[in-house]
Amino acid sequence: MSKSPYSGGRFFNGGFSLVELLVALVIGLIIVLGAGTLFITGLQSFNRMDKLAQRQETLRYVVDVMSDDVRSAFNPTSQNAIATTNRAVDVVSDTALELEYFDNFTKRGREGVPYCGNSSGSNEVAPFVDSVDDVYKVRYEFDASTGELKVSYLCGWLEEDGTAPDPDLEYATGDPDVLSGPYTVATGIDNIIFSRPTLGSASEALATVGVELTLPPLSSDDTQQVFEFVVTNRIKALANINANLDG
Repeated sequence: MSKSPYSGGRFFNGGFSLVELLVALVIGLIIVLGAGTLFITGLQSFNRMDKLAQRQETLRYVVDVMSDDVRSAFNPTSQNAIATTNRAVDVVSDTALELEYFDNFTKRGREGVPYCGNSSGSNEVAPFVDSVDDVYKVRYEFDASTGELKVSYLCGWLEEDGTAPDPDLEYATGDPDVLSGPYTVATGIDNIIFSRPTLGSASEALATVGVELTLPPLSSDDTQQVFEFVVTNRIKALANINANLDG
């Protein structure tokens, strides 16, 4: 026989006991804690993957684009095996690297992609100029205060006699002082060091550039990652090889 909810002028409303409430509270806290842990773990994984993607992009740029710029640099000193300088590949400081592209015979630089557009106007004026301006100088510099690798460059075109319509492009009379930029091409870098590796001869050393790239840890459990590689300037290396063969 069921009991009446009304007895002796008083209502009895069935409910949870204190123990049941405590048990429900503990279960709820466990569920919230588990969900929070999953969220934090997922967020950490996302941040790690984002930093990893940034690291790979930085490495790709330094290894691919910068290395190609070093390999393809050329000017009259790079073509001379006995020259005591190679200003085509100039390690200005630990954090700065300058590259030149100038052929004294053709008065041409290197194809300007990816740096230069077309500012030379009609090719009827300068039929020897391609639709994209030549690049004549590229400067890489690391900004330690921001962790950014920046690039500046000089684009333009020269007349066949070596004169430049653009006053900033005076390779016939001296080095240009004005470069476009600097523009940030890579971020999230702890340090970059440019150097001349110690090789068999001074001329061989002038053909190479050492790059030491330090990247930050991906998480608090990781450490800094240091990547080192050496890039060889093709023209200078070939000049050295030909000089050895002739000798």
